[in-house]
Amino acid sequence: MLPMRRGFNIAGLLGIALVGAACSSESNDAATNTGGGSHDAATEAADAIADTTVDTNRDASPDGDAVDAPTDVPTDTVIADGPTDAPTDTVVADGPAWIVDGVATCPELSPYRDVPTDATAVLQACIDRTPDDMTLSLEPGRYSLAGQVVLGRPIGLGTAGREATPACTADGTHGCAELFALPGLDTRMGMLLATAAVTVDHVVLNGNRRGRGGTHAHQMCSTLTDNAYGFNATFQCSSCTLQDSVSMNALCGTGFLVTAPAVGVTLTRNTFAFNGVHTTQNLWSDGLTVHDSESGTFTNNVFIDNTDIDLIFGGCRNCAIRDNTVQHTSDPAGGAFAAIMIQKWPSTSGCYEGVDVSGNAVDCGPLRNCGSGLYIGSESWYPETPYGTLTDGQTSGLITGNTVVNAMNALYIAARGLAIYGNGFLNAHGVSIPNSCHTNIVSHTPIVVSPTTASCHFNYENVDPTMSVHYSSASWAGCVPNYPL
Repeated sequence: MLPMRRGFNIAGLLGIALVGAACSSESNDAATNTGGGSHDAATEAADAIADTTVDTNRDASPDGDAVDAPTDVPTDTVIADGPTDAPTDTVVADGPAWIVDGVATCPELSPYRDVPTDATAVLQACIDRTPDDMTLSLEPGRYSLAGQVVLGRPIGLGTAGREATPACTADGTHGCAELFALPGLDTRMGMLLATAAVTVDHVVLNGNRRGRGGTHAHQMCSTLTDNAYGFNATFQCSSCTLQDSVSMNALCGTGFLVTAPAVGVTLTRNTFAFNGVHTTQNLWSDGLTVHDSESGTFTNNVFIDNTDIDLIFGGCRNCAIRDNTVQHTSDPAGGAFAAIMIQKWPSTSGCYEGVDVSGNAVDCGPLRNCGSGLYIGSESWYPETPYGTLTDGQTSGLITGNTVVNAMNALYIAARGLAIYGNGFLNAHGVSIPNSCHTNIVSHTPIVVSPTTASCHFNYENVDPTMSVHYSSASWAGCVPNYPL
């Protein structure tokens, strides 16, 4: 084993009991201002859609007149036997033409497909008229938005003919409904905001970062005034699902935000790609940002060239973070500070009690363009410590079976009360790491353990003679890895 630096208590990390402990109750939500869906005045098309909204209190008669069942029986007469003169057939009103086989459609969007005309008002009107628990199915094609659409009720949003088919892809042949940010998009939290138990299935969200230079939103990003203007979308909901979809080309901040309440959220089989620019100050973007979640499922997603952190959490109690893939290409602008980050913001819980982080695969590409493959901590950014449990000598939550290749550092740990072992690394140490402190940082071994780490269980890998080369001790506090400027 390589010698440990001051403050790293190797004896305190051995023989730790694997038991659970409750998260601290001192938890705050990171999102205190979620923004709202602001829209221009309704267009004539949107007004026409509003006129077709289902009226659940309508009369049964097709012409809207009340239907009274005629009878020859006086109101004060009791009939013991025999039929009355009342008709036996029930008069049923036809459903609106835009509901087809139990699925809502939006034919009014046809003139807006694949043209750079703002479709926000028309799409919002179609969303608003869709009954609860029904899916609004959009025809494949691009729909340009200069405003935010809000999913405020439990409905679905998807692409016609794509249910239960392979996931959408981050290229021009995806064959899905694509929501495309126009340069005029100037709203916080993205072009799509969900606040109810929705399901978004086979939808592409394209932030059009290359086409939004010089805009107010770009200014808010580049000056770090408010990077929420650069988001693609936000889930501010519980029991909501994003599946088989894409979030790409975010201007800054994140391709997709999950924020409180975030209980039972599912994101699976999605792609988060090309969000932000790593080599331009403050235009960095995460792929997927999760402030705080409980019992969430984040599985089988693909991350490509996201430029801040590909996949980042601020707390995730009893979550499954499994079988995700992170890839970085040969584009220098597609690098990241870290690929997967399990950490704590000052305003989030940092609690990972019962978390399962396993089966994730990170490849930082031919440029080794990730500072860390797995960064379990916050201290390069904030003096905060994520934890599985705060009870000394115990752990809750497991990080195992993950792989990192072609990174500057495989795994940096500055946490407490977590079990971290059984991960595999290749070509993930031994190079000088550019950093925000502009000092000499080298990951001499694949795993670097900060002196602030406490009560973590390494399953004795750090003392096994055949594994000892994997571990060394150093502090990167205040120094962001793979800082490009």
